[in-house]
Amino acid sequence: MSVRTRLQVVLSFVLLLATTPLLADTFTLTGSGGNWSNSSIWLQNAVPATRTPGSLIGTIDVVNLSTPLYTVNVDLALAERVELHLTCGTGPCIADVVAGGLLRLTNLAISNVGLNLHLNINGGAIDNAGSLQFLIGSFFDWNSGTLGGSGNTSLAFDGSNPALLSLVNGTLDGHTLSVGGKAVYTGGFAINNGGQVNIPVNGIFDIQTTGAITTNNPVTSKITNNRTCEK
Repeated sequence: MSVRTRLQVVLSFVLLLATTPLLADTFTLTGSGGNWSNSSIWLQNAVPATRTPGSLIGTIDVVNLSTPLYTVNVDLALAERVELHLTCGTGPCIADVVAGGLLRLTNLAISNVGLNLHLNINGGAIDNAGSLQFLIGSFFDWNSGTLGGSGNTSLAFDGSNPALLSLVNGTLDGHTLSVGGKAVYTGGFAINNGGQVNIPVNGIFDIQTTGAITTNNPVTSKITNNRTCEK
């Protein structure tokens, strides 16, 4: 093998390493939660964590919140995207994206929010590049802040216990929101930069306010109603 060929092989190997995600770590809670930025609330691969989820660029961590009751405040901007799974025991179970928090979700796997679980946006932001699914009996409490990213967020339908979005104030930024369950809108809402709200068959978007729904781009941002949009 010539020197040039060897160099090409070495370069190809280096490029492969540079573009291959590092092996993911799995994070769970040690107890009833706390601030995401506090490494002491986390177990990392079943042992006390040496860092927080989403802090190592190039590693897509898996975050499983599954203790019987907890509140976790996403109080920092994640450096890397994560795969998120929220389940609940006795409850209450809350994941709260507060002001200054940025929850970044991967496009490499589905993230989901389970029965009796509340995922809140309270002044922070969710950047969802993949699929975020609110399952039957889950709650999306959007009080203020931004839902964005190139992916999609969906609310599951159920005749008696649909996924429920409580929308007080928020901005949908270039993102797709599918209301297959139910949304109750009581404040102000902006759909910007090509954001899409889809109301499929069985979906309900209940407007209980005189607040405006605004946009910075009426050509590309829209609401598509295939079921019930009521006021």
